[in-house]
Amino acid sequence: MKASIQTDALFGFALLGARASSFHHDLAAKLQGLMMALDEIGDELETGKHGSPREDPSVDGSFATRTSSSSARSYGLVSGGSLASLVDASSTARAALDELIALLSSNRALARDARTALGLREAVAAASARANVVVRGDVPAIKLMVVAPAFIQALAMLFASTGKNRRGSGGVIELRVDGDELSFASGPDGTAGTELAIAAWALARDGGELRCGRELVVRLPPRL
Repeated sequence: MKASIQTDALFGFALLGARASSFHHDLAAKLQGLMMALDEIGDELETGKHGSPREDPSVDGSFATRTSSSSARSYGLVSGGSLASLVDASSTARAALDELIALLSSNRALARDARTALGLREAVAAASARANVVVRGDVPAIKLMVVAPAFIQALAMLFASTGKNRRGSGGVIELRVDGDELSFASGPDGTAGTELAIAAWALARDGGELRCGRELVVRLPPRL
């Protein structure tokens, strides 16, 4: 029992670590978008371009600079066109920040093991997007009781193991569904042993199974 607990803990950390490479790439991209939007806002508010911002006496007698978009126009800080640019840049920054928060939340969720209902179609769509592949096939509208973040990551690792994602976003996986089994062509021999082992563990934890050969066959966890 003790060895089993230690093995589960190790595979749990391995599942989280398997996300590290793509997580760091996505994180850098979101941060770059956020920085660019904030730089644009800074340029628009640059005093040399639009004049010095006016100061407004605060309650304690000191002076505070008004920089909000709602007061910028009335204080002559920006013109109508510049204000529109500020609004666009602010929306871009906010969208990048929201995506960044969602990215961090999804990665934190991999460390949890609570089971919830998850639609298979939603899981396949999320996993294919994460693996940067296109999955074709008639996926049934069923729900599974799984550790959702780990199940999605397991499918993503299996999709990525085919190697189709290395040729860009045009890689296509033909998915076949037969009862409670999903199957698709496997990748080159010996190229994804570690990833397959981690995915197999995640699937088995939810009551599923992975069989490897010329095809990868996933026996799905129990349905709701």
